[in-house]
Formats: sequence, structure tokens, C-alpha cells
Amino acid sequence: MISHWQPPEQLVNAVPAIILAGLSFLIGAVFVFWGWKIFRVAWVLMGALVGWAVGVAIAAPLGIGAIFIALPMAVLCGILAIFLLQVAVFLIAGLWAAYLILGAQELIQAAAARYVAAGVAFVVVGLLAVLLWRPVITFLLAMFGAGMVANAVAMAADLAKPGTAARLETAHPLLIFAAILVVAGVGLYSQEEEEHGGTPD
Repeated sequence: MISHWQPPEQLVNAVPAIILAGLSFLIGAVFVFWGWKIFRVAWVLMGALVGWAVGVAIAAPLGIGAIFIALPMAVLCGILAIFLLQVAVFLIAGLWAAYLILGAQELIQAAAARYVAAGVAFVVVGLLAVLLWRPVITFLLAMFGAGMVANAVAMAADLAKPGTAARLETAHPLLIFAAILVVAGVGLYSQEEEEHGGTPD
């Protein structure tokens, strides 16, 4: 899919698919509906996963083993998330947005256009995350969680009928992305309603 984290192959092979799907759904739901309450812990985790995903995306066209770029990127983003929160918010939010654009091959087929769009998304989303602190962080965590829920649904669909997720991804990429946006929007609305009238952290 164009907007979710793909777990490492070793993890997929080591854990039964039904358990992995259940965990992905549960963790994703926590991010969607309670992301702001746990955002510091969630941000470190998201930073590490985004660093891993970007490292994989960079390594693939260079023909380098993903682990050599993805692992350092994951560690770096996780550390930044701990010690340099505002810098981390800018970098992680920007990298997350750039990763979405780079993965949207079905929507932007020209490689050069994807890289330009990814650069613009990196700067714009990173700045928005710093300037509009709470709503952007809440929405990004909700989007991340919605992507994990999408992973869970895809894995469950493949368990019921192998190849279903790949066919849906190929045939309806915009519909899938729209569904993830809707789930994230519901999470953002739910969290904002819950905190209505309260004092932001």
C-alpha cells in the first residue's frame, strides 16, 4: 500500500500472520484514538519505524543491503525523537510525508516528479508539525495508526483469500488512501473532542 509500514520479512516469517494482524490492528487503534496521550513514546517508535522505512526506500534503488542504511536511520530517528523533540518532529514528520510520496508509484509514475514532490512534502509537513504542534502531531500519529490498521485488514484479507490485498492495492490505490485518511480523521476528531476544554500538554 502507499501509506503504511511494511514489517521486516524476518518478523513476518517468525510470527503467525493472524497474530501479527491482530497486533497491528490493536497498536494501530491505540495510535488512532490515544496517540496524543502517548505521543512521546509513540513518537520515538514512529521515528524509528519511519527511519527504517526511509532507509529501505533509499537502499533499494542503490542496490545496497537495506539493513546497512535502514538500521542506522531507525536508530538516528529514534534518538532524535528522544533528545531533540522539535527537531525530531520536523524531521520525522517530513520524512514520513516524503516516504508516502516516494511510495506512491501508482499515483506519480515519473521518478523525478516523485522526488520533487517528496522534497516539497518534507519541508511543508515538517514545518506544519512544528508550527501547529498538537493537531499535526495527533493527525500524523492517527495516520500512522490507520496505516497499521490497513496492514491488519490486508493481512486478514490475504488469510481469507491469498492475493486479495495486492489486487485491491493495484486496482484501488486512491480508495485505500482515502480510507486511511478517513480513519485518521475520525481519530483526530475523537481525540480533540475528548480534550475539548482541557489544557494542552
